[in-house]
Amino acid sequence: MKRKNVDNYDVFYCSQVLLDDLFFFSNS
Repeated sequence: MKRKNVDNYDVFYCSQVLLDDLFFFSNS
């Protein structure tokens, strides 16, 4: 059972992971 705040947290976490990947690729 997913609540709204859980969905928002998932979106935030996924965006952080994507940003970390972009940062890593831009430095490599």
